[in-house]
Amino acid sequence: MKNRISFAAFLALGSLAAAAPSLAQEHYTFGNVITCEQYRVKEGKGDAYARYLRKAVVPQTEAAKKAGLIVDRVYFLRTEGSASDWDYMSCIVRKDFAALDYNPENEKKSDEIVAALAKTPDKAKQAEMTKGRFEMRDFKGASTIREIVLKPLP
Repeated sequence: MKNRISFAAFLALGSLAAAAPSLAQEHYTFGNVITCEQYRVKEGKGDAYARYLRKAVVPQTEAAKKAGLIVDRVYFLRTEGSASDWDYMSCIVRKDFAALDYNPENEKKSDEIVAALAKTPDKAKQAEMTKGRFEMRDFKGASTIREIVLKPLP
């Protein structure tokens, strides 16, 4: 008898747990997955950092979009906050969480893009070419978030 009650309780809890995500889906659908990194650009380096992004990152972003590796890359500038807060945020938009998984074909595409833009397949030379960005900014944090699209009320 005790086993029957435990089993019934287990089934009831299991069905409630299974229903919870479907209740949330009543209100929204899932959208893109966005990975954001926050930085504090060092004093007097804002102009140089923006030039770096335009010269090195924007072409790489456009090539990655064209290759289907990402949906987009967006930037945010924070105008308020303390001197220790982030002021630049760079976000890569992907279509879903699966796009974050390792994929050797995608890694190959990405490596080809970087090699073409850097004009060398040598990863050490590529790293040398981009190390200047570390002198212009301090890393403040990162997060991955999921967009939700609210459904209209009936």
